[in-house]
Amino acid sequence: FLIAPLRRWIAHHPLTAGLIATALALPLRWYGPILWDAGPMKAYMTISILYMPALGWAIWFAETRAARWILTGVALTVLPLASFASLHYLEPSIRSGLVICAALLLIWRVNVPLPGFAAALIRRVSAASYHIYLFHVIPMHVFFQSHGHPAEWHPGMRFSVGLACGLLAFQADRWIRRRIPALLAGARRQPQPAE
Repeated sequence: FLIAPLRRWIAHHPLTAGLIATALALPLRWYGPILWDAGPMKAYMTISILYMPALGWAIWFAETRAARWILTGVALTVLPLASFASLHYLEPSIRSGLVICAALLLIWRVNVPLPGFAAALIRRVSAASYHIYLFHVIPMHVFFQSHGHPAEWHPGMRFSVGLACGLLAFQADRWIRRRIPALLAGARRQPQPAE
């Protein structure tokens, strides 16, 4: 985006840019771990999932019916292809199915009626999704030595602990961000020592 002509082109053609980025990112799903072996962390490398935010970008800019049909075809093609390269061999069909369903709901802007408490919970989890992504594995590593390998934990426990860790990180981040302006203002008001 620092290249001005490219930035202007993307601004004028965001849907096309998203589709091109998806097409360029998909091979990284297969070949990225071969080119850069990160060991057990290879499933979590950005290049392994880069096609997903690229596709999400394209979905966001699909405003016409024709664009939505194109994105539907892309999602139904790209997402199953990516699952064949999944590094989570026991869950690729479930994971792929959930991601495809979510993509189709987003592409077609489907409103899903929910009870108020469920909508509030989903909004909170959605707001914290980046923090959940970053912090959900920390409890597994912290308790690794004393409680066995995280893979041995019940999936519901892994899910719950990871979700809770991400939500706590989100709340801590919000708390810190609200206090930074006051701390900075207080630091500016401190009297300067006399020389």
